[in-house]
Amino acid sequence: MANEIKYQDVVATLENEVGYQGSHYDSKYTRFLDSINWYCAKKAGATTWCCILADYAIAVNKGNLSYEQARVITCEPANHSVNYGAGVKEKASYFKDAGRWISKAKDATTGDQIFLNGLKHLGTVVGWEGSYLYYIDGSTTYNGKPYSVGKKKIAFGASNIDGFGRPDWYKYQTPDPAPTPEPKIVSVELPILKLGSEGGEVQTLRMLLVEIGFTGANGKKLDPYSKSFDSNVEYALKNYQKARGLTVDGICGYETWNRILR
Repeated sequence: MANEIKYQDVVATLENEVGYQGSHYDSKYTRFLDSINWYCAKKAGATTWCCILADYAIAVNKGNLSYEQARVITCEPANHSVNYGAGVKEKASYFKDAGRWISKAKDATTGDQIFLNGLKHLGTVVGWEGSYLYYIDGSTTYNGKPYSVGKKKIAFGASNIDGFGRPDWYKYQTPDPAPTPEPKIVSVELPILKLGSEGGEVQTLRMLLVEIGFTGANGKKLDPYSKSFDSNVEYALKNYQKARGLTVDGICGYETWNRILR
């Protein structure tokens, strides 16, 4: 399928960023999203960046979608001038308004954004282990380093889980074009037919001559159900061969079969 952001790619991007350290109000993710006007205002030096990391992972995996479409996939407004998604509470409200808010951890899935601590922090779900899930968050303390990207484990029933937002990954998905079937060549062996021949192949020849309008010597339509190659069939066949520039011998051999079956 084309026109989609794959959550697997988003998770892979986040995994690669674990350990990165920025500052309290600045990160490379903030500067990137500022450069493409993702939010309503520049965020570098103005805000922490947990939401920004989640949006960054989506923006850099947009493929052939526009940034406006990528924002809609993460349930933020397409118009950057009214997008307040750098705030956790605002981002939660966007998911809720879109009907993509998940209340229970057991209903969450990889790629969902996890909201924590009374809508004060956010991460992205990247894996599972029994009754625990793993998430990656930004602007956090990780391995003793503040303002970093970290990978953490949390129990389903943890009291600080507020809920989950599910990006609309397939919002713009279109089916891949169906493959063009390869032509199949069928070979059929047919006997040489001439005056006195009998059988189903003669009946087939009669039906073909009737269909294309050739009559017997008596001027009447051939009987399409007869299985006998009589003088009327020979007459009609010779006229067909003459009309098509074939050898006029009244015999239905390779050349005549090949032409009449087209």
